[in-house]
Amino acid sequence: MPRLILAAATAMEMEGAISPALQSGTIVSDHGNFRVGEVLLTPLVTGVGLVNASRKAGAVLAKGGVDGVIAVGVAGSYDLDKLPLGSAAAACEEIWPEYGLEDGRGADPRALGFPLAEISGKAIWGSIPLDPAASAKSMGINAPHGLAEAPCLSVSTVSATREKAVFLQQSHRALLENMEGFAWALACLEATTPFLELRGVSNLAGSRLEQHWRLGDGAAAAGRLLEKVLRSACKGGYDQEKREA
Repeated sequence: MPRLILAAATAMEMEGAISPALQSGTIVSDHGNFRVGEVLLTPLVTGVGLVNASRKAGAVLAKGGVDGVIAVGVAGSYDLDKLPLGSAAAACEEIWPEYGLEDGRGADPRALGFPLAEISGKAIWGSIPLDPAASAKSMGINAPHGLAEAPCLSVSTVSATREKAVFLQQSHRALLENMEGFAWALACLEATTPFLELRGVSNLAGSRLEQHWRLGDGAAAAGRLLEKVLRSACKGGYDQEKREA
């Protein structure tokens, strides 16, 4: 039976992620874990930010016995026309815009002369492409038809002005801003562990106006998307892929 880590930064995001699947009967509680079909989910609340996510990711992946990681939580949208409040998407890329040489126009990772990491002979300069459908399939589940995808930025300092948000969006062509995804993506890449990130839009990145913040709606949106993904878990799918590998 494949074991997946279900990671969220806060208890609020974890509860929002699990509730729709529990209410629909898609998952059932099992002594602190959750089961869906032939898949076992182990919840892990990491704490907010890249440092906390890296710390927890390293610890849990080092123990082994993990067949995949699903990260869930809220995110800020850079463009509410494309990803409005209460919508959700899977990350198709994770970007860390804070590594490199800061020259007043953003951080240039290549200007340092050495990459952030080298994994399997490939240099990582601050961007990791992701394939949600392939990752889900390798975990024994299937991405729902028409799954929305979005490139994501992971930051340590949340954008508090529209100028900063627009700069990051245009510099990196991202649609969502979060605080943990890149750490999980890098850790899973190094551990050759499938990784799927699901984000619900909770706010307009760069705005501090009350009407642009709906944390509960964002967490619920991530949960509904998770429920759709888990609903597709098929008995024997993971084992069949292992046999064919």
